[in-house]
Amino acid sequence: MDTNFETIGYFTEYFIGDKYIGTLPCERPTNELFGYCSQELITLNEDITLENKKRIKKNTEVKTFNQVLCGKLIKKES
Repeated sequence: MDTNFETIGYFTEYFIGDKYIGTLPCERPTNELFGYCSQELITLNEDITLENKKRIKKNTEVKTFNQVLCGKLIKKES
């Protein structure tokens, strides 16, 4: 029996300094890395509203991390 893993989706975590602010789902990550290795320091060019309804204003410097949502195993009979 062969198994494959199907990823449901992705999300990005947002931090201001070292304080966790919230997450935002996305279809594709900004780069191919995940977790701590995907860390980016960016300045927002527009306001964003996160899943928890918190709003981050334009021109705020944020730290982001890409994460993978839980997926599921697909079993293939051989």
